[in-house]
Amino acid sequence: IFSCFFLPPSSPLFFTPCLSPFEICIFFGGCVSCDCRQMQRENTAPSALQCSSAIMGSNVRLHSSEMNPSPTTLPSFYHKCAACAVSLVTPTLEYSLLALGIVALYYVSRYSFLLFHAIAELFSVIIGYCVFLVVFHTRHIAKNSLLVAVGSVYGFVATLDLFHMLAYKGMGIFPPVQNPSTQLWVAARYLESVMVLIATVMHRKLCDSPRWLYGFIGMQALLTVLAFLLIFEWRAFPTCYDDSGSGLTEFKKASEYTVVAIWLVTGAYLYAYLLLRLPPRSALSRRLRGWLRWALDLVLAHPQGTLEDSSTASADIPEMVVRSMLTSMVFTIATELVLTLYHSLVGWENVVGHSCKVMSFYLIYKALVRATLTEPYTFLFNDLTRMNADLTRATLVAEMALKQRSEVMAWMSHEIRTPLNGIIGMIDLLHSTALSDEQLRVLSVMDGASSNLSVVINDILDFFKLDAGKMTLEHIPTDLADLAQSVMSLYEPKMAERGVRSVVVLPPELPQLLLCDPTRVRQVLSNLVSNSVRFTQHGSVVLEIRLKGGPQSESPGGPAVHFVEFLVRDTGIGIPVEQQRDLFCPFSQIHASTARLYGGTGLGLAIVHQLVELME
Repeated sequence: IFSCFFLPPSSPLFFTPCLSPFEICIFFGGCVSCDCRQMQRENTAPSALQCSSAIMGSNVRLHSSEMNPSPTTLPSFYHKCAACAVSLVTPTLEYSLLALGIVALYYVSRYSFLLFHAIAELFSVIIGYCVFLVVFHTRHIAKNSLLVAVGSVYGFVATLDLFHMLAYKGMGIFPPVQNPSTQLWVAARYLESVMVLIATVMHRKLCDSPRWLYGFIGMQALLTVLAFLLIFEWRAFPTCYDDSGSGLTEFKKASEYTVVAIWLVTGAYLYAYLLLRLPPRSALSRRLRGWLRWALDLVLAHPQGTLEDSSTASADIPEMVVRSMLTSMVFTIATELVLTLYHSLVGWENVVGHSCKVMSFYLIYKALVRATLTEPYTFLFNDLTRMNADLTRATLVAEMALKQRSEVMAWMSHEIRTPLNGIIGMIDLLHSTALSDEQLRVLSVMDGASSNLSVVINDILDFFKLDAGKMTLEHIPTDLADLAQSVMSLYEPKMAERGVRSVVVLPPELPQLLLCDPTRVRQVLSNLVSNSVRFTQHGSVVLEIRLKGGPQSESPGGPAVHFVEFLVRDTGIGIPVEQQRDLFCPFSQIHASTARLYGGTGLGLAIVHQLVELME
């Protein structure tokens, strides 16, 4: 019951009530009448009307035979019932208890006004300190400096109200000098109204820099100390109440009206801020929004649009806080106006005024504490839900993109590589015919261009196949020595033209046949040797095979496993150390002029890297 009625439904602690929703309804003297089997099929909860009829004690029976929810629908069914019941009961119970407390205070005032005053002021003091402590210690959760600023205001106001209660006539704690209780009341009201106005108007500066916030808190501390000095030490604070019979002084009345005017300005600003944030419903409201924005920007020297536009959520005043503060201001203004009428410290005006003050402080507590404790977690869970939905949507988009890319690759393999193979075949046939020297030169150019295009297309297809995880390896008995010699022989004519030596180094203990994928091993070695030949103008290119350690067996009596290492060394232009980390990135080359001078696409080493990882 406690978890249902004393925690809001959006609270992260609100998971499962101690009792089922129907047991809670029975506890209140009623039951729910609904077609439970229909709800079971639809996985829905009773409506708010059904829950309210149960909670209010209607004489409706619940047949246990109708309640047989399956284990899969039971948690969701109960959660929806509980959320529906709590969302209806919590606000009603909350305000009912508050109204009951105010009525109790009225009867206490008839018994002893001094006790009534102490209870009302102590309630305000506790609320003020709680608001300050909760808002200050949860500032990293709420991430809104305005809430910390307003909470600090009520912390210092609570200090003045505490001494106002202790200095009240009849408490006998402070010497009766110029009635310090009323003076402390006026000082607290000035501090509250002025500081809330400053915090509201300067909320963006308070959110922009912590120094503004700490300076604001420091200014309140100085004003509070100054008020104490003026009242108790220097006795320079104007008299607010005359015990000789005249009652309130003109300064007290003027101060109350001044405080009311300050609250009206603050309320007008907050109301205009709320109007600017709400969507306009008509042409007149849009025109009114324009006038309000122009007037507030002109009076407060804001850049155009700062009241409406914000780059960070922490610079905005939460709408719930604005509405609660506006409602609290109504009770505060009523308090100030009523307290300009009394002639006796124990009159009915004081009872009504302090009751309105209790309501005002409660609304401030509800606004700031909910904004700092409940709402951030609500926003957090909403953000997590939205992020989860975005992630699901992004996953579907990525899967669709991968499917489309696979289709494009399949089309490229068929529609481009097949005609290209036909062109290469026709070039080979032309080589076997009688051609002039000029025709042979043109045919050689065509042969080289078609071969380069075939290599590029094959690299792109292999890269996308590796990236999609569709590449598979074969296990075929292979002579690695013969494979290494055949790879080097492909590039020997080009190396001979430059005077570059080709060297193949083989270990004597290399087995004649090893199980591997000869096509992919040849592709890796061809890429590496091709790079070496392309960037080497003199010296040598060495292809070396090493056996790392002796043969190992994966299982007793199983075949021996050899770890083979291939090394390609050359005496070419080299690679700068700071650029070596980008060697295996797709489409990356060392210099912008590399492709122009030496050719290549930047895919070869990326494919080599992925193939070697696949082999490992």
